[in-house]
Amino acid sequence: MQVLLENKFLKAEFDVAQSYLYINWFPATEDMTYQEYKNVFHEIAEIVEANRVKYWLGNLVDFRFVVLPELQTWIVERINPKFVEAGLKKMAITVPRDFFSEIALSQSVDEINESNAEQANSFKIQYFENEEGAKNWLLA
Repeated sequence: MQVLLENKFLKAEFDVAQSYLYINWFPATEDMTYQEYKNVFHEIAEIVEANRVKYWLGNLVDFRFVVLPELQTWIVERINPKFVEAGLKKMAITVPRDFFSEIALSQSVDEINESNAEQANSFKIQYFENEEGAKNWLLA
């Protein structure tokens, strides 16, 4: 796996052969600002586009940032279309330990799924309790 992005909030690694992106989020996301969240997702979108990522596993077990409704909408309107256009097929998410982060994440994913339902070549998103199940589903 090749490290494509690493900072205090996450580490993103990519397996070229499987077109598989693994993003591990860190507890430092608890101190992430609104703008830092946007900046990170701009960087992730560039990675997905540049590498034509097909499969993405987001390990959000230690994710602490609470995604507010306006950021949920921003992801759906500004970032999600970039993922679809790049050819993303599946996104697996391991569930955060923090209850409030999990609720906000669920709302974000629901909004993305609603948006994807309206697009013919959209990607699938599924939740998992562990990475093994997530990766098995992604690469099946």
